[in-house]
Amino acid sequence: MAAAGLVAVTTAAEYSGPVASGGNLSGVNCGPSSGAGAGPGPGSWSRSLDRALEEAAVTGVLSLSGRKLREFPRGAANHDLTDTTRADLSRNRLSEIPIEACHFVSLENLNLYQNCIRYIPEAILNLQALTYLNISRNQLSTLPVHLCNLPLKVLIASNNKLVSLPEEIGHLRHLTELDVSCNEIQTVPSQIGNLEALRDLNVRRNHLVRLPEELAELPLIRLDFSCNKITTIPVCYRNLRHLQIITLDNNPLQSPPAQPTDEFSDLPLRVAEITKEQRLRRESQYQENRGSLVVTNGGVEHDLDQIDYIDSCTAEEEEDEVRQPKGLDSDSLSSQFMAYIEQRRISHELSHTDLELHRRREQLVERTRREAQLAALQYEEEKIRTKQIQRDAVLDFVKNDERSKAASSSPTTETVHHSPAYSFPAAIQRNQPQRPESFLFRAGVRAEPNKGHASSLLLSSAPTTDSADPMIRQNSRQREEELELIDQLRKHIEYRLKVSLPCDLGAALTDGVVLCHLANHVRPRSVPSIHVPSPAVPKLTMAKCRRNVENFLEACRKIGVPQDQLCLPLHILEEKGLSQVAVTVQALLELAPPKQQQHQLSAV
Repeated sequence: MAAAGLVAVTTAAEYSGPVASGGNLSGVNCGPSSGAGAGPGPGSWSRSLDRALEEAAVTGVLSLSGRKLREFPRGAANHDLTDTTRADLSRNRLSEIPIEACHFVSLENLNLYQNCIRYIPEAILNLQALTYLNISRNQLSTLPVHLCNLPLKVLIASNNKLVSLPEEIGHLRHLTELDVSCNEIQTVPSQIGNLEALRDLNVRRNHLVRLPEELAELPLIRLDFSCNKITTIPVCYRNLRHLQIITLDNNPLQSPPAQPTDEFSDLPLRVAEITKEQRLRRESQYQENRGSLVVTNGGVEHDLDQIDYIDSCTAEEEEDEVRQPKGLDSDSLSSQFMAYIEQRRISHELSHTDLELHRRREQLVERTRREAQLAALQYEEEKIRTKQIQRDAVLDFVKNDERSKAASSSPTTETVHHSPAYSFPAAIQRNQPQRPESFLFRAGVRAEPNKGHASSLLLSSAPTTDSADPMIRQNSRQREEELELIDQLRKHIEYRLKVSLPCDLGAALTDGVVLCHLANHVRPRSVPSIHVPSPAVPKLTMAKCRRNVENFLEACRKIGVPQDQLCLPLHILEEKGLSQVAVTVQALLELAPPKQQQHQLSAV
């Protein structure tokens, strides 16, 4: 009874501290809770802990996961735990490996996942039967040398603060799996080549800039060095005869070369097992599941096509909890690596002629667009000029007709009277080379029989030749102003967002993505969500484009752009009013705060 009372008091003291202080609970599973005032009391905690110790004494499996322990339970001294073979102390608050656990000489499996361990004591050398050690999600900055003298087969030390691996790691001759992902390791020691039994190596998401060539001598089946800074894969890695899965994404790779038949032709990735139909099926399923992306709270990035790699590591918690010896997935056999090599080979095969053709095609499109604009302008000028010619011809005919009526009593009436009858066609013939097939010319000829009524109307409304030239100049000046506004629009966007827009500015703004980013640049979070294209769906639907454009105009309205300076959605969606879009963007940028103030707003 006294012993039981001692256990109850001890466990109550252990748990009252963290609950009352509300300390650093981030990332720690605090156990189930049924609401305020309904949590388990000290008595239930002590009974649960005592029951776990009793079961460990009988079964050899000690399970103390998720109990907020800061130290090993003192009540364990009342139980015989020397035959414990598996100990699970994960999801607690231990600052070091408990000395009591280091006395379990029969221990084979030790799980210390998600604690606060900063130090591994030398007493761990007592565990000469230990083959599995999980110390992931702790605060270790180094792996001690004495850890390398254990008969480990699996060592999981991911999500710590490791900056290097000890050279003594080569002493772990029985190690088959090594996981040091999500650390700050800059180099892998060459002694890793002494791990003769290593099958699985994971160094993902570190700061590695090169891979040791000694890995080529290991019987690796799975190799993951993604999310590092590696630029070159050593050529000797073609000797990895057993390699089946290699993950190398998110690295600035420059080698292997584009031709896989030169130096990497012997890399045994069993590509024959992945048929072309299987690859196409996987790619189509991936594209269907991917869909289009939605960027929420769209901040401005310098490169709109790049998305920074973010790994929350949430999936790793489940992986660490249910980590089992991995089967060999031959169907996914380094498809990423071979796809990478194939992509580089295809890009290498694009000759300079193809690039020149693509460049000429873009120039032809731009030239055609400009010629169309110039032709439209010339047509308007020709239309005005033809109208003026017809009006002048009718005016001359009316004047000559009146002159012939005034001189009807003279002897030369017939000659004078008949001469104007042929002067009108003569005037038309003189002007015929200007536009002989125009509609206005034919209309003028048909209007000759009705010269009495039509001439009076044309006489009263016909402008002079002097008034036609200013009209043409005004139209040309207006067109030049529109082109200047469009050029300013391009310069404003490229300067603000630090991007290069294509020659076809109207098509680049149609989906509204660039304009939404510009609004967020002026005032952060003014456009809460932006629909952007994805690799699977490179072009947005019209509904999503319209939604982006409407969100942009709504943001301009909230920022303070006057209603009379706002363009319409069709000006952006149908590329019919870039000058109006330029006016809206100019008004928006005039409301932008100074750079220092804008930086403070974006930081908030």
